[in-house]
Amino acid sequence: MRVGAEYQARIPEFDPGATKYTDKDNGGMLVWSPYHSIPDAKLDEYIAIAKEKHGYNVEQALGMLFWHKHNIEKSLADLPNFTPFP
Repeated sequence: MRVGAEYQARIPEFDPGATKYTDKDNGGMLVWSPYHSIPDAKLDEYIAIAKEKHGYNVEQALGMLFWHKHNIEKSLADLPNFTPFP
């Protein structure tokens, strides 16, 4: 067992001006951001097609749409090219 001052954690002084934690620090990646020019009804229809016809879940369908820069037609055309992973 290691006991003694040399085995204690060294905690730095608090610096209120230090940069704050962000998702980028953890390697986070944005996979969906709402695009306001897509009507909700059209988005719901796209998700329904992706789920029922191609077996995608909502997150995968939205990820495909994000990949195609919110272009529903391109996303629909690309759905059959991939096998969604559960």
